[in-house]
Formats: sequence, structure tokens, C-alpha cells
Amino acid sequence: MNRNGTSCISVFFFIVLAFFAAAEDTLYDWSKSTEIFPGIQHAFLNTDQPRPLKINVLRIDLTRKDLGFMTAKRDPDWGKPMPDYPTESIRVLRETSREFLLNARKNGIDMLAAVNATPWTPWRSPWTHRYAAKLGLVISDGIMVDEIRPKRPSFIVTKKGEYQIRVVNKEENLSDIQLAVTGFGMILENGKVLGVPGKKPKLAPRTGYGLSKGNHYLIVMTIDGRMNGISEGVSTYELGGWMQRYGAETALNMDGGGSTTLVVFDGKNDVRKLNCNPFYRKVAASLGIYRIHPKSEDSDRKPKQKAEPVKSPAPAAAPGA
Repeated sequence: MNRNGTSCISVFFFIVLAFFAAAEDTLYDWSKSTEIFPGIQHAFLNTDQPRPLKINVLRIDLTRKDLGFMTAKRDPDWGKPMPDYPTESIRVLRETSREFLLNARKNGIDMLAAVNATPWTPWRSPWTHRYAAKLGLVISDGIMVDEIRPKRPSFIVTKKGEYQIRVVNKEENLSDIQLAVTGFGMILENGKVLGVPGKKPKLAPRTGYGLSKGNHYLIVMTIDGRMNGISEGVSTYELGGWMQRYGAETALNMDGGGSTTLVVFDGKNDVRKLNCNPFYRKVAASLGIYRIHPKSEDSDRKPKQKAEPVKSPAPAAAPGA
């Protein structure tokens, strides 16, 4: 590389460092956000720093007793070989985050928002495999859906109502975990962004989950990418910086790329997609936030009736994670 190229990379490196160093002193003011549901606030940022970006953030109040979390359940054919990829065993049926939210509502669960969660296998041409495996640790309503993958951190809800983001070790007793979904890696610990900017950062759409200091809030963030001049994506280091800016103390990087999706119930019969990618990819698992109604708390956790599954009207996004 010539000297001019090296100089440009060095300038970019220091610009990113300076940007996120300044961000530590300019935390987002959540009083400027919109409360889209009781206990759930939404913030949107359209910025050109350090490049064009569109960022959507939900802050969920974890002190409320009328909000709960759900994720994908075991498929009825759990454990059988995948018909279109027989070297892997079925764990879950892939569905879009839109389908996940609307199917929950059709089954009597007052789901308000959903965001994509775990990576999975197989992810290769033709990209349309019906089922998913190797999600990392996924626990749904206290039932293990998939097993631990070493060094992969998880967002966890315990049966005591405690919230954690951490790596679960293989020797641990999992009986106290009510829900778990797993990402790729930690990006923020004890308020410190992990890693370094990198001279040639890999920019992509990203999804992050974070907990505020004291676990008062869950911060869910999506950043669109791969749209030149509109939203060009971020590195995992930058995602950690943005999570910190919006109040996270600890955070992990979830599945991203074309999987990145954040939807909320529109109050009628469909969803409003907050991030700007118009396509919906069928993913292995989503994380849903739902309302618990005092007179029917148990029925909010279990389907009231069987219903035909909702199918997404839009095609899957182009491959890439």
C-alpha cells in the first residue's frame, strides 16, 4: 500500500476513536424518545457520523412486571435429520420476526415487539433451508431448544426474573434459566467497549442487545447497512460504542447482516418495521417482548388456540451476515 493509502486508513482509525471517546460524554437523553408502549421507548437516529447510518433503539423497562420475553420453541420434529440438510438435526423452524410476532398474537399472546436473535446452521446456497440448528444456547419457557456453543455469550432471563448477559459454561446447571438466546460475542463489558476500531473495519447491518447499569433496562439496537449513502453499516467495535451511548453497560453482538430486523405491533393486524431494510429473512430465532395481563397471566405464556401460521409477504433478503 502506498503512503497515501496508509495515511487515509490512519486518519479513519483516529476519527473513529475520537468519535466514540466523545460519545462517552454525550449519552443519549431518553426523555427525548417516544414511548411506543407502556415500558417500551423508541429512539431513532439518522446521522452522517462517522458515515451515513440509520439507528433504531428500544429501551425496555425491566422493573415492570407486566412485560415478558419469548423466543422460538422446539419444532415438533426436533432431533430428526433435516430433510434438506440431513447432516444436521432439526431444532427450530425458521420464520421471520414478523411471522414470529403475528403468530404469537394469533395464539393469544399480546406480543408488542420482536427482534432477530441467534445465528444458525446451515447458511449456504440456496439459503432457504426450512429448519435451523447450531443456534448456540437457546432456552424457551425453561426447555432447552439448542445446546451451548463455547465462548458464545447469551442474553438470559432466570426463573427468578433476573437478567444477565454472559457466557454460559457447559458444566452449569441450566434448570434456573427461563429464557436464553445466544449471539456471536461480547462488545461491551462494565461500560468499556471491547476490541479496537480496526484499520479496515467490516461494515454490516448489526443487531445488539445490552443491559444498563443495575439491569434496569434492556437496550435493543439495530443499525442498517449495505445501503450506500443511506445507511452503510458499522463494525462490531462501533456497535459497542453506540450501545454504550444509548445507556448499555454490558452488550453482545447478535446475528446481523440481512437478518437484522426490528418490528413492533401496529395496533391493527400487522407490524411496523422500524429498520429500513424492506425485506424479511427467515431466521432461526427472534426475541419477543409481550404484555402480561393480570387476569390471564398464564394464558399469555401459552397459546389459547391453534391458529394457521402467518407467512411473510416479502422475499428473504440477499445472503450475507
